[in-house]
Amino acid sequence: LGLSAGLDRANRLVNQLLILARLEAQADDADGPVDVANIARDCLAAYSREAKPKSIRLAYRGPDHVPVAGAGHALESIVGNLVGNAVRYGEPGGQVVVRIDPDDAGAFALSVCDDGPGIPAEQRARLFERFRRGSQPGATGSGLGLAIVASAARQFGARIDVGEGIGGKGVCFTVSWSARDLARSANRA
Repeated sequence: LGLSAGLDRANRLVNQLLILARLEAQADDADGPVDVANIARDCLAAYSREAKPKSIRLAYRGPDHVPVAGAGHALESIVGNLVGNAVRYGEPGGQVVVRIDPDDAGAFALSVCDDGPGIPAEQRARLFERFRRGSQPGATGSGLGLAIVASAARQFGARIDVGEGIGGKGVCFTVSWSARDLARSANRA
């Protein structure tokens, strides 16, 4: 079991390093429109098995469809890493909510919020550094997830805000895109 877990961690680290390199090279090969709502629901479904033993409830709140031109891989990286961290660091019986708030101009904000232990304000400035991990006991991972989120957000010209989570507990990451930045990233893809 120890060898299998070690191989899984090594495989995850290599995959995260490859994703980070790809994002930094802006080599996203998605050329058609993607549906951010579908990406959010798919990521929640992918983490449901990991959330189940901890009785963490996963939820999506937003429109049925949020079409965006290109860069599906970057969007999957953002949502997947934020949801994965929320589940991994979440407390038993907690919840993780992915919310998408589009506006009439074609911009949108995507939030991943939880009611877990949260992140102290003094640690938030360095959250997006490579190999930086949470300080909770038993924390696992390579410390690359939020660096990947930041790189993917830069690809879109998106802004990331970190705030309080559900009910004043936990943490909430909000990634916001303007319509202009989305159009610019679609032209690069």
